Amino acid sequence: MESRHWHDKAVPALQRFLLALLVWWILSNDLIGSVWIGIPTALLVGWVSLKLAPPGRYRLRLLALPHFCLYFITVSVIAGLDILQRTLSPSLPLQPGMLDLQIDLPEGQPLWLFMITISLMPGTLSVNRQSDSSIRLHCLDTSNNPQDDAKALEHRIQTLYGLRTSNS
Repeated sequence: MESRHWHDKAVPALQRFLLALLVWWILSNDLIGSVWIGIPTALLVGWVSLKLAPPGRYRLRLLALPHFCLYFITVSVIAGLDILQRTLSPSLPLQPGMLDLQIDLPEGQPLWLFMITISLMPGTLSVNRQSDSSIRLHCLDTSNNPQDDAKALEHRIQTLYGLRTSNS
């Protein structure tokens, strides 16, 4: 049992170290020439990240990550163009309002990713968590069915974390 406990800590530490080293390599353009500072820096960054954000119960499915990123970029561009069109319209067609949305995401990384991601999308902002299964959103246009967009994002996050969806 103790070896399993060691494994649960070692794998996230190694992943974060390698990610920090990759970022260092990309930024430095010369990993070999700067390895004497890159490795200690990556170790420090990995250690600090583990202290500030310990590994959670939920793990991203890395094969689903590119699909999620493409979805996020596509939706953000479309929503941004919609906001641009509304802003340039003389009538400024907006119906701002608050929306309480029922969600089916567990506490922790999936829920926080949802709240952060929806806030990064033009036209919506997560205001707060109302309860374990509800969040409040501020929407620039409540007539556009922001619930449908939020449910689509929720489903993508469920897929990203390999969670059972309410539809399955």
